[in-house]
Amino acid sequence: MGCACEKQHVTIQDNKYYVLDQIGQGGFSSVFLVKNTDNIKFVLKCILCHDQNDRENAWNEAKIHQLLQSSGNKYILNLIGCEMIEKSLEFSKTPTDTFLMLLPYYKNGSLHDNLVKPHYHMDLKYILKHFRLICLSVKTFHDLSYSHRDIKPANILFNDNNEPVIIDLGSAAPARITVTSKKEAQELLDEVNERCSMTYRAPELFNID
Repeated sequence: MGCACEKQHVTIQDNKYYVLDQIGQGGFSSVFLVKNTDNIKFVLKCILCHDQNDRENAWNEAKIHQLLQSSGNKYILNLIGCEMIEKSLEFSKTPTDTFLMLLPYYKNGSLHDNLVKPHYHMDLKYILKHFRLICLSVKTFHDLSYSHRDIKPANILFNDNNEPVIIDLGSAAPARITVTSKKEAQELLDEVNERCSMTYRAPELFNID
């Protein structure tokens, strides 16, 4: 995507946002940098919904965002707005429903971005401070009986105060799941294989009996 995206826009909850560039691509969604009419930048996550199950998963992700926001934890990504578009967006080039999630834009990048920089260094005080904030955010998930299930460096952004913010709730799910049959175990394993990075997956999600 190039400058032509300036002419493309979406409307979320009666507010218009202009697409600037595509900044990410995942297995289930595309991520765009957008701006509003006041030139304030945001991130637009576009989730492709091929069937009713996809639509339910998208709405569920938004509901988890809203639940976590009610906790007041500022180190978990806020959801600014969302909307289901029952047709393909011009810039998605995919003939399917699209669920739009409007999110804050953090210019400082991710923990992964920092770790791959040549000669990047973090002192012990910095590491312990940020690890504590990440743990507090994980505790917020658990206190509300949810698990993120994909905590990794790429899913830790830094806000304007250089504090860690957990993002990407597409893998989040209830922390306790009851499995009563081999069929349910296989369905859960299939879901985990699709949505949870193997390198950072919890041990109990590798073999489900």
